[in-house]
Amino acid sequence: MQHSPVSGMLCDSCHQLEANHHITTCVDGEVVQKRDLCPECFLASSPDAPAESKRLATAQRVARCVYCGGQPYLCGTVGLAVARGDQNVKFVCIPCSIEHNRYLQERLQEDGSALSQQEHPDLLRKLNEEADQHMKEWVSH
Repeated sequence: MQHSPVSGMLCDSCHQLEANHHITTCVDGEVVQKRDLCPECFLASSPDAPAESKRLATAQRVARCVYCGGQPYLCGTVGLAVARGDQNVKFVCIPCSIEHNRYLQERLQEDGSALSQQEHPDLLRKLNEEADQHMKEWVSH
């Protein structure tokens, strides 16, 4: 098996992301199979990869931003949640993440300063629900 650098082609598996793993399988000096895979599909198809890494690669390959449907980015907390098997993971693209965080920061500054430690979890739940509603409106504009 041999890896060679080729760019500008789509993954043979997901047909969405750019392939940067190019695998050629040879038997008795003859090419019997060529595969061009993106990092996620490559990891998902690797027999030696840990199960958590395969779940993460599969989740990232099929995920879309919950707000706009765009290509999400993967931050550390999402990766940990997927690896743990959390079913309530939200994938978000960079522009939606920035707007969501901006909205939460603004609201926390308005609402959070006079609360006790015990009141913060309830406020965060409420603000997350409001942020989800805000994002639906923000995306539709």
